[in-house]
Amino acid sequence: MAAPALEQLLTELLEPDSARIRQATARLREALEEPETSGALVVLLREAEKPEVRHLAAVLLRKLLRKLPQDLIDRLPHLVVEALEREEQ
Repeated sequence: MAAPALEQLLTELLEPDSARIRQATARLREALEEPETSGALVVLLREAEKPEVRHLAAVLLRKLLRKLPQDLIDRLPHLVVEALEREEQ
């Protein structure tokens, strides 16, 4: 799943509507099975507009850590430090 679509999906998870949360959760489960989703989460960790989405992307990356490609695992500490340096909130 591409980063913009994933950002929209994560935003829907933060809405106060239970039905939308259930639908978004089901779509997220499917998206997490796609290999390109981990890269999109890294993009969101660094570039998402809302801090809540950045936080959720970090939590999901941690959850997926064992499934990530080795090259991404090797770059992840640098990417996280960079994201933390950019964080304003």
